[in-house]
Amino acid sequence: MINRNEKAWFVLKVTYCREMKLKEILDLAGIDNFIPMVRTTILKKNKEQTQLIPAIHNLIFVNTTKAEIDNIRLQNAATIPVKYIFDKNTDNPMIIPTFQMDKFIKLSKSYDDGLIYLDASKVVFKKGEKVKVIAGPFKGVEGQYMRVQNDRRVVIALEGVMAVATAFVHPSQVQKIEE
Repeated sequence: MINRNEKAWFVLKVTYCREMKLKEILDLAGIDNFIPMVRTTILKKNKEQTQLIPAIHNLIFVNTTKAEIDNIRLQNAATIPVKYIFDKNTDNPMIIPTFQMDKFIKLSKSYDDGLIYLDASKVVFKKGEKVKVIAGPFKGVEGQYMRVQNDRRVVIALEGVMAVATAFVHPSQVQKIEE
């Protein structure tokens, strides 16, 4: 059972690519939130421009209380329908542990062109060993070392939601984490 007044990382879904509009509302209210972004190049007035766009549309992570989210959902129901993503095991709104979100945010905010966002249902985590990156641009990132698209990468999973894989990480840059 979720405590309505306990702060946690919730996974929310909006429709029709309105995640950035919801982010604006949350930012104005001073509510911590995160949308994984990727760099893309667009052609604007015959010039190439780089901009950040959501890596996965309609998804936003919000760090607040359920009571606060319910209040925002009620206030914005007519313009931005906001839904919880539910944990299939408990039928409660999905909550991501803070330590997982911290790792996920750290990796996602690198905006590295080699990052790959994966559907969590397509990632098998039994094969990979837990590792920590000890050198290079992803130094400090912890996750599982595995092959993704024929490269060795460190993968960070938000169970049941999604995963993000770093660019290639050389074996000399990782250290096994003993459990």
